[in-house]
Amino acid sequence: MTSQTPLTSPATIDPDRVYTRAPGVMATPLNGDVVLMNPETGDILGLNRSAAAVWDGLETPKSGRDLAARLRARFAVDEATSLAAVEKVLGDLVAAGLVVT
Repeated sequence: MTSQTPLTSPATIDPDRVYTRAPGVMATPLNGDVVLMNPETGDILGLNRSAAAVWDGLETPKSGRDLAARLRARFAVDEATSLAAVEKVLGDLVAAGLVVT
């Protein structure tokens, strides 16, 4: 992920908690990646393909474990790798105000 402004420390993520997109976040696909804008702050965050897959999974509210299962199916990675990736991405998205519980 790339950001125009530095993120605060990533939030602590509970993989069993349900997460959803924050209201009003603007998302634009870009060559398989996604660019997000927080309408409250104007901050922009770029997501790579795997982070974009997490964002896409949040079209409807999902737990971190459900999102990790989606990553495993899409990228053929093991459970520990997918869960670690989801926790990192969700932590950054929550810290940026783009995802809420």
